[in-house]
Amino acid sequence: MSGVGVWRLEKSLKQKDLAVRAGDLTYTSRHFLGTSEAANWEAPSFEVLDANKRAPDVVTWMAGPPIVSGRFFEAMGAITEGLVEYLPFHVIKKKQYFVMNVLNVVDDAVNLQESEILYGDEPKGFVISVKRVVFKPDRVDRLPEVFKLALQPNGNIYVRQRFCETVAASKFSGICFSDPAVDSFRAYVRGQPLNIYPGIPDFGF
Repeated sequence: MSGVGVWRLEKSLKQKDLAVRAGDLTYTSRHFLGTSEAANWEAPSFEVLDANKRAPDVVTWMAGPPIVSGRFFEAMGAITEGLVEYLPFHVIKKKQYFVMNVLNVVDDAVNLQESEILYGDEPKGFVISVKRVVFKPDRVDRLPEVFKLALQPNGNIYVRQRFCETVAASKFSGICFSDPAVDSFRAYVRGQPLNIYPGIPDFGF
């Protein structure tokens, strides 16, 4: 379990699961930045990778937000109301999927000194990657059920207890929850499981 009650959502790409890739590889860098896409939404073209494999409840979109099944949308809609918009994607293996676009962006909740954040030179202060996050203890209780960080609005999604509990109880596939204070890539390279939340059927990559 997370020591602070916040988990990082991981799209758990198992070898048995398919994934998708946008036809325009720059698409996700221009969208899903913590604001609504609904008014002008048109699902982008995409390519299914390993189409003969299982279509899980949470499909990995390379460099993009989670793509979730109708079953996921129905179960999580009330929990994430006002925090997430579910945008119609495409039908994959006869199932309708939705893009999980997180609208809630949190500022001033991260201990920047204790976190591990990779910055770029141009423009100055540009965040390339948030490897590890340590949250300020006095902000944790006020964090919403699902959110992203203002310092990287196109980056990781973070969730709280109720979100994780519902995913575990519903036995959704293709998703797990890691410790924000641990570098996911390093854990993967070392062969360590990403998931730290009990009851999740898919454990990491």
